[in-house]
Amino acid sequence: MPYWICCNSCFNLPGPECQLAVASCGHVICNVCFQKGKQGECMICKAKCQVTPLSDKSSAEVKALFSDVNSVATKHFTEISKVLLFQARHQKRLLVHYQKRNEKLEEVLLKMKQEIQQMSKTITAQNAYIAKLESTLQHQRAENIEVDGRGLFRKPEISGSVQRLSISPPQDGCVINMKGDRELVSSTGRSRCLLQRTTGGGR
Repeated sequence: MPYWICCNSCFNLPGPECQLAVASCGHVICNVCFQKGKQGECMICKAKCQVTPLSDKSSAEVKALFSDVNSVATKHFTEISKVLLFQARHQKRLLVHYQKRNEKLEEVLLKMKQEIQQMSKTITAQNAYIAKLESTLQHQRAENIEVDGRGLFRKPEISGSVQRLSISPPQDGCVINMKGDRELVSSTGRSRCLLQRTTGGGR
């Protein structure tokens, strides 16, 4: 047994005449001190307890309390290492899965950003085209208004047929002047006779 195991009352080490036992309250008592105390009561803390002798036949739970700390630590460290490696392996697999999914999401996000930029360019171009059409339409409306305003002050045209002046060769020795009168031309061409057109006159 380890060196520190002794009776908690007389502090004697275990030997042929000093048999140790452990109480349910956690104190270690020898057979000599146990005889001095009350039955079913710890003589140290006075608590109701049961006593179990320390021997090779003790339970594993009791033996574990007196086992070597280094052995226990090594054993549990090995078990803890197995548990840590097992959990770390699964955590790594999960992390790789999330990383791959994150990469895919980043690719989708990049494509969406590019599409948004393209849509923004298209919208900007359409807005510019619409603004140009509106400007052209306003300009045309202004020109139409200006033309309509000029038409209000335009002189009205004379209705009816306009008599055209036709110049024809002399007939019966007469020609028609600019006033619509007939001029008699003699055969010699030296004298003219102006005939005023009357209402009942003939050619």
